[in-house]
Amino acid sequence: MDEVSCTHDIVMKDLCAICGKDLRIKDDNVTKSVTPTSARVAMIHHVPELVVSKNLADELGAKEYEQVLQNRKLILLVDLDQTLIHTTNRLSKKYEARNDLFRFQCQDGLYFTKIRPHTREFLENMNRLYEMHIISFGQRYYAHQIAKFLDPDGKLFSQRIMSRDELTSGRHKTNNIPALFPCPDQRKLIVIIDDRDDVWEYSESLVRIRPYKFFADVDDINAPPTAPRGSVKKLEAEETADGKEPDEGSKAEVEKRDVTPPPLTPSPTIPEDSDDVLEDVERVLTEVHRAFFEHYDKTKEVTDICAIVSYMRKQVLKNEVIALSGIVPIGYPKKRSLVYRLCEQFGATVVDEIDEKTTVLIAARPSTEKVRMAIKKKIDVVTPEWLFTCSAKWLNVPKSDFSHHGLDIKHFRERREAGNQSPKLSDLESLSKEEMKSMTDEIDAELGGETSSSESENEAEDDEKGSDTEGEVEGQPIVEVKKHTEEPSSEGDYEANKVLLAKLKAGEGDTDDEEIDERLRNGEIDSRKRRRRSESPENNDEPDSKRFSTDYTEDNFENEEEDGSDDDLDDEMLAAIERQS
Repeated sequence: MDEVSCTHDIVMKDLCAICGKDLRIKDDNVTKSVTPTSARVAMIHHVPELVVSKNLADELGAKEYEQVLQNRKLILLVDLDQTLIHTTNRLSKKYEARNDLFRFQCQDGLYFTKIRPHTREFLENMNRLYEMHIISFGQRYYAHQIAKFLDPDGKLFSQRIMSRDELTSGRHKTNNIPALFPCPDQRKLIVIIDDRDDVWEYSESLVRIRPYKFFADVDDINAPPTAPRGSVKKLEAEETADGKEPDEGSKAEVEKRDVTPPPLTPSPTIPEDSDDVLEDVERVLTEVHRAFFEHYDKTKEVTDICAIVSYMRKQVLKNEVIALSGIVPIGYPKKRSLVYRLCEQFGATVVDEIDEKTTVLIAARPSTEKVRMAIKKKIDVVTPEWLFTCSAKWLNVPKSDFSHHGLDIKHFRERREAGNQSPKLSDLESLSKEEMKSMTDEIDAELGGETSSSESENEAEDDEKGSDTEGEVEGQPIVEVKKHTEEPSSEGDYEANKVLLAKLKAGEGDTDDEEIDERLRNGEIDSRKRRRRSESPENNDEPDSKRFSTDYTEDNFENEEEDGSDDDLDDEMLAAIERQS
């Protein structure tokens, strides 16, 4: 075909694979493609430089779709790291003697890979039901090297291997699906197995597998970076730096990621000797294949695999009403937690509080209030491992195998009272009279020396000053009431009063108010109010203790305030000093 009439439907590195025309213009400064062409779809997994036009891609996709159905197969996308294998580049000494590790050299060092138990049997059985493709975040050489370990003869995957170098996104694997399977009907046949659901943007066709972790100190060495909430410009800058042109799919990915929850923590791994996960996954995939072709044979209609997988998943726990205790951290949105998502995905109803409809309580520890209520209502209390096992096997496994040990209401009360409550006073044993007397004697013995010495000192003081109980009549002590109008105790006090009286009479302004207040408080001078009471004839019969009492009530103060000008402070001082002088 000549260059003029060629539509350049197949292009390899800017060269038309049909007519051979160079679609670039070269000069001293720039080399770029200028010839218009419709070739934009990269259909070959490991050769992204080979692109075809949209029309040709749809035609080829339709042929592949018909071929897959004729072979009575579906399409299975398989992840590598922590799904079928586990790899490390830092081998611990305890693994050096093992002979079941695969070793290979990459540009950045030596790698060691352990294949998951039952992997070979799983791949052989699935090859009869599915056309399998590898989709990995590992580099191209890494992915193809692992494929050689898993498929030495190239019968299982052939060249259907896509690595990080071919993916258009460094965080999601979904962008390349329309290019690999351009026919929309093809995409209805896809089932996915992976240990992470966030990289597939939580697709309903995903069968999430429990992660395989053989090397204890190593996680997924090819895990994608955490997807931040960014803009289209940031994504474009990253992809342009990698030599990739951002397309509309990439922009749509960013917009979707802004509302997509962050990656969830993977479910716990299981020991090597009891890892039968692939056997359970094989059973699920076999059932999906059977359900699809059973419907297809009856109706000749292609059912979307997403609907079949979602329906089967929700049948696992459809009759369970689950409450959670101690699972979701305080303040963390429960709908973003792994346990909550698994409950909903597998058909269970999640409730906040325990009621008569609750069938099971998933508790992180056996000492919460919800656990006590569940025991009282005879509701099964299980560990989170029950849910993880149900989701891995796609079966509602017996709850008795995952219950908290020793849970009954009596044991719960004993543990709670022993750990969280103080002993009650009613539970303490009372002391007998003999024990009380013994305790009193011990105290007297310890304090005996100090008591004797203090009593001797007090007796000596009484001899010098006189007993404070002298004047007792018939065993009743006479209460001495101290009068507030005591005589000056010395000649100096008498002279001070005369000076103060002279100042008040002269009306001098330098009278020390503090001195007057001090004498009032000490009772050395009387207020006019108190003196008037003492001189009043009707009050002469009142007892001294009542007449001179300083314990004023609220009524006393209110009555004094009503006296008005009679309580003038200067007049009281003056009258008191005149009387005492």
